[in-house]
Amino acid sequence: MTPEELPDLFGRVTLVLGEHATLRATVATLRMHTSSTDASGPPSPDLLAAVKDFTEQVRAHFAVEERAEYFGALGDESPELLEPIAALKAEHREMETLIGELEAAAATTVETKTLVPLLAQVLDRFVAHERREAELLDSFFRGHAPRTS
Repeated sequence: MTPEELPDLFGRVTLVLGEHATLRATVATLRMHTSSTDASGPPSPDLLAAVKDFTEQVRAHFAVEERAEYFGALGDESPELLEPIAALKAEHREMETLIGELEAAAATTVETKTLVPLLAQVLDRFVAHERREAELLDSFFRGHAPRTS
């Protein structure tokens, strides 16, 4: 999609929020897997497929957010958001590192008990990150400085 084909900024925010909803559903599915999975055996094919789906979704989502047409446009419209946007981008890098560790564990782990704690850590970090993104958008639309956390 070229910049000319993109919706206006409000439309882009709406698209990203739609991705957040999809990711929340994936997080819920993964949480169900982690709570109902027997930790003594190998990870189930369903759990491994769900982890793969989640990691692919998150990476694609981060790439969309970091485009000039999204975070860049938010920062252009509201320069006071540049610092919180930079912090969110830094969190993307940190989470991508954790996601890489999760993928490596999923590819090599023979015990679910090794994979589940790392998955829970990634999910917790993602949920907290998404909350900070929502606060940034709230700040953008309400025209006030974002909270620092």
